[in-house]
Amino acid sequence: MVEEAILLSTAKAIRAIRKKYRNDYHHMNPKVKDLDHERWAGECISDLASIASDVFGSQIVNGELVLNYPKYWDVNSDGDVKANVRFKA
Repeated sequence: MVEEAILLSTAKAIRAIRKKYRNDYHHMNPKVKDLDHERWAGECISDLASIASDVFGSQIVNGELVLNYPKYWDVNSDGDVKANVRFKA
């Protein structure tokens, strides 16, 4: 159930990024010069943060880190995980 919910929100964020003028930028279509680049970039960054939060999400359970998707993490043989922590302001 949790996995399905995470995949759904991640899929929505990926679709949102792809719909935001991706092909216009990729092919450098003339309309790119008229786009609100700052707004568009902010929306893409927000969508990427949502994807990263879903895929690399975790919880603390009984004082231990429990990874939503351990297969995407570099877990050492002793169970330690190297990670960068991001906090939303």
